[in-house]
Amino acid sequence: MKSGIWRAGLVAVAIAAGGAGVAQAQPTAGAKDDTTGMFCVYNTLATSGDADMVAKVFLYDDTPEELIGRSAVVLDRTTTECAAAHKVTLSKSASMADMGLYGSVIDYLTKDLRAAGASAKALKGMFGVYDALSDEEHDKFFEADWRSDVEFTGKMRKGLIAAGIPKTDEAIDTALTMFEVSAMADQAIFTFLVDDL
Repeated sequence: MKSGIWRAGLVAVAIAAGGAGVAQAQPTAGAKDDTTGMFCVYNTLATSGDADMVAKVFLYDDTPEELIGRSAVVLDRTTTECAAAHKVTLSKSASMADMGLYGSVIDYLTKDLRAAGASAKALKGMFGVYDALSDEEHDKFFEADWRSDVEFTGKMRKGLIAAGIPKTDEAIDTALTMFEVSAMADQAIFTFLVDDL
């Protein structure tokens, strides 16, 4: 169920933008030329300047209530507008919202990793580690206690360090969170695509 299109596109844009993240760069070729609406919410959040706000609400429990409400309104409005523009089903619009949210989170965390010293090459290598996971390993990200699997996280930590991600606990944890969110994004893409079957 892993979708290389999603991660490859995000990494390509992050590299092109010097690691600034998609929100400060043009959408990827696949996302920019999207005629299905799959990336509409993601692209709109990225270009509107609301992506970081949405990402923070998803990531942090101590987000102010006001920001939570504003983020929900922005995400709902953007999804409604994208769904109407592309004439998609309710199920597809939910997947579009998910991809917008998860893409924004990945962009935000990418900037964190760049600030921690990760190079563009390291970011590309990081997703190579993710892509090399088996389907069974990939599915572990949907288990509530996946971080307690020492063998699994140890394997990823070793791969991340080899790829060039800084050896600090904070940087490794950020990369692991990006893997988890990437798995969620993969699921959203899969759901969007199979909706027509």
